Amino acid sequence: MLATVKLPGIAQGKLRYFGVFLVEWLYGYLQFSGMR
Repeated sequence: MLATVKLPGIAQGKLRYFGVFLVEWLYGYLQFSGMR
């Protein structure tokens, strides 16, 4: 699903960190919506 992009190490690390943060936030948001 996620394509590997050839980027400098630091940029790739930030991108991966942002992706994980986004997935975690989305998961929590969906759980919160389902709880209502």
